[in-house]
Amino acid sequence: MKRMTLRIMAMTAILASCAHTARASGFEELIRAANISPDKLATLPMQEGIAIIPERQGLTKDMGTVECFNAAYQTILSREESMQLCARAVNLAPVDCFNVAYKTILSKQQAVNLCIGARNTGPAECFKDANTTILQSGESVNLCIGARDTGPAECFKQAYSTSLTKEESIQMCRSGGHHNGNPNNPGNNHHNGNPDNPGNNPNTPPVNNNHENSYANVECFNAAYRTILTRDQSMRLCAGAVNLGPLDCFNDANMTSLTSEESLHLCIGARDTAPAECFKQAYSTSLTKEESLRMCRSGHPHH
Repeated sequence: MKRMTLRIMAMTAILASCAHTARASGFEELIRAANISPDKLATLPMQEGIAIIPERQGLTKDMGTVECFNAAYQTILSREESMQLCARAVNLAPVDCFNVAYKTILSKQQAVNLCIGARNTGPAECFKDANTTILQSGESVNLCIGARDTGPAECFKQAYSTSLTKEESIQMCRSGGHHNGNPNNPGNNHHNGNPDNPGNNPNTPPVNNNHENSYANVECFNAAYRTILTRDQSMRLCAGAVNLGPLDCFNDANMTSLTSEESLHLCIGARDTAPAECFKQAYSTSLTKEESLRMCRSGHPHH
């Protein structure tokens, strides 16, 4: 009995040591092969100073990928398609999204492509909305990949009612850009003057609960195109805009020694005139114009 106890303790210690060593690569594979649940894993005895789950969130994410794959593989999806759908999944949302999308006119592969990385059924709901417009199925998928809700589809409708072409409207509203339904969501914010802006946190997931000003980027484009900016410049300036901040910033910056193109690059993604004000302050010091632009450009942290 004593020998059996010692063998069990030795095997447990070896497994714990292997899990610790393997957590940087293939950790979830090891755990799955050992058929150990996360709860049981947390109770394994460890050497002092060693934590088998030092990043509990990382393990949870890995387990979410596995759970997603297992759920997807129980549908009509093949093993390869299930792996494709659930790559980097944190929960079962891609499967939920696929189940909704596949009930539409989409093919199996199109539904998979639409729902990769989904955080909810937003891409599928967006597709259903976009598919009521002049867009072809492939165009609607392209518009809605990564959507959290129907925001990109609503944005497209508004954009296409202006002078923007269909392709330009898709480019302006594509959910893979900065804009994604809720302009007040801090997770969508870009840094533009405030280093404490929560939008700089890559771990802040966008959560879109409404469509208020869901086409602010279109309004920004329309206003910008009435200035000295060309059509292409107006689109670049306002892509992803959540208000008229990029244009306000541009107008401020363009009153300095900057060229129109330099002012545009400074202000893309801005929520207000902060990047322009930052440039003025920086350029009044020993910093060169290029250094001041690099220091203050919207979307880049200030140091």
